Amino acid sequence: MNELVSHIEFLLHSHDCVIVPNFGGFVINTCPVKKNGPATFEAPTCELIFNRDLTYNDGLLVESFMKTNGISFETAYNRVEAGVDELKSALRENKTVEFGKLGTFQINEKGHYVLTPNPTFVKPEFYGLTNVSLSPIPHVAKTQKKHRTTIQNIGIGAAVAITAAAILFLSPLNKNGYLRQNAKMIWESGLFRNNVAKHTPRKTANHPKVTTSANVVGERNNKKAVSQTDAAINAPSKKSKDATTQPIIKKYYVVMGVYETRKVAEKMKNMLESEGFTQTSWIERPGRIDVYAASFADRDSAKNFLKKVHSQYPHHRDAWILKY
Repeated sequence: MNELVSHIEFLLHSHDCVIVPNFGGFVINTCPVKKNGPATFEAPTCELIFNRDLTYNDGLLVESFMKTNGISFETAYNRVEAGVDELKSALRENKTVEFGKLGTFQINEKGHYVLTPNPTFVKPEFYGLTNVSLSPIPHVAKTQKKHRTTIQNIGIGAAVAITAAAILFLSPLNKNGYLRQNAKMIWESGLFRNNVAKHTPRKTANHPKVTTSANVVGERNNKKAVSQTDAAINAPSKKSKDATTQPIIKKYYVVMGVYETRKVAEKMKNMLESEGFTQTSWIERPGRIDVYAASFADRDSAKNFLKKVHSQYPHHRDAWILKY
């Protein structure tokens, strides 16, 4: 049992859920950082909960035994079962069992296993975190910033005024030249406006168009581009016809185990094939690999197959049906 406890404690450092087959699951509920008031933040906390309904074998605990001891899947699974049987017998005899640093197990009046978690339990990533309060920024800083901005604006304005005065002082003003220049600008602008107002498009009848080889080629290219553009616009969208998708028909899989690595999943698949299962394979999903013995189109067939598995293979009594 001590070996079982040590593996569970180690796995809870990096996983939020560790399931013990045929016993229950240890789940960590995490509370994120909370804001309390305008400038106070409370550190994140975690809570350890035991769920007796999580009894299926997801392969995580068995894989830990395999990696640590360098043993096969069957040997590791037997060790996990032995630890669970030892824990159950100790609870039946003593009614209370210390479960390492995680807390204390008891059996209630209904015969259910109840965990009283250790209040000092904490995930390594939250260790040492405390509440934080931020100090407000003094108002003096804002006043100094406004004062510096005002000084900068005054300096820029003074530089602009000095530059303008220097330009006026160094550039001599010629009154007659200024008048002539002004009159010239007015006359030219008026002439430009008159030309624009009097401009009319010439009629094609009075000026026949000169046809050259370059013009013919240009017109043909323009007509071809316009026809291709119209054809592209008027052509029916092929994607709109192919957009209709047929409904996805889900299957029912009799899952024999869930694992994190492909290596362990392959070992489980080979073991199932050696036991006589011919349709075994697996489904890869994010963070897990579901190894199944067979797949069916309807649920009733899957249920009948699952009953045969439970009756003929007692060591696969944790097999279950997945609709995917």
